[in-house]
Amino acid sequence: MRALLLTVLLSLASVNVAQGQALLVLLFGDKLSTEKFQLGINGDIGWTGQTNLLDSSTRFSWAFGAYGEVKLGERWRLQPELTLKTPAGAEGLFAGEAGNPFAPTGNEDIDEVIDTGRVTRSLNYISIPVFAKYLLGPLGIGGGGYVAFLTGATDELSSDVDQGRVRLSESSKGYLNTVDAGLIFSLDYSLKPQAEMRSMKINAKLYYGLTDTVKDNPGESVKNWMLFVGLDIPVGGKKAVEEADDPE
Repeated sequence: MRALLLTVLLSLASVNVAQGQALLVLLFGDKLSTEKFQLGINGDIGWTGQTNLLDSSTRFSWAFGAYGEVKLGERWRLQPELTLKTPAGAEGLFAGEAGNPFAPTGNEDIDEVIDTGRVTRSLNYISIPVFAKYLLGPLGIGGGGYVAFLTGATDELSSDVDQGRVRLSESSKGYLNTVDAGLIFSLDYSLKPQAEMRSMKINAKLYYGLTDTVKDNPGESVKNWMLFVGLDIPVGGKKAVEEADDPE
């Protein structure tokens, strides 16, 4: 039943987090939550980068998905998530770095662009983070792991040449490994601690990859890292929140 509800959640979810939540509340209401389980959606903004790339800088993007929170004890929680849009990548790569689709063509004009260009690598994954949290008042401190599956990868090369600014765009998915995995660390703050799992939370999450993103990489491993901040929004359980505010 939980898997079915999660599938429906992900099917209905849109870019607009508030609209997705409203649809779910309208359809399911309090059936989504129990005293020991809470389902919700999360929306984050974040900064992503990759290791061992010369002079690269971070990308700014956003993430969206769903989560479940399981009460294991008075202070312990387990939080599995399914993030439909998990961005990764970096800006400012050199065109010749590992996993890049831009190679010399024999055309002098095009090769000049490739030799002098800088690349923005935009990656997107469906990720499954799972972590345990320990509660210290309104704070939740967590750690665990994640596995992610590559759904899209684009490298956009930009170069200033005599003819002006030139941009080339190519899919780099074939040069990259489909699966990424690593560690995740989390910190969240409950906006209504008396509501427990049914409280909205401000969160920060750090992902650090342990696998090489580049296929058959002859050099140093190129690993993802992502830092996100955002909101965990519980779906359902409104009555329980009101009772927490007014126990009488």
